[in-house]
Amino acid sequence: MDSNSKPGGTNGSVTPSTALLNQSFAISKGPRMLTPYEIDLLRKSAHEMTERFQWLREQEEARKRAEDHPSS
Repeated sequence: MDSNSKPGGTNGSVTPSTALLNQSFAISKGPRMLTPYEIDLLRKSAHEMTERFQWLREQEEARKRAEDHPSS
């Protein structure tokens, strides 16, 4: 199984906020309302993942442009 899916979020989490969320959710015994801290972490995690995916998309698009139009 992928390291990003390990419980606790300490190894291989996508973002720092995701790791903190995973640690927080790992200790819950059952359904409950999210704390304001957890809601904030969810928002930060979503923002961090959006930035990361945009960066990866830009890198992929640049790679494709370079392959389509070699400079030599």
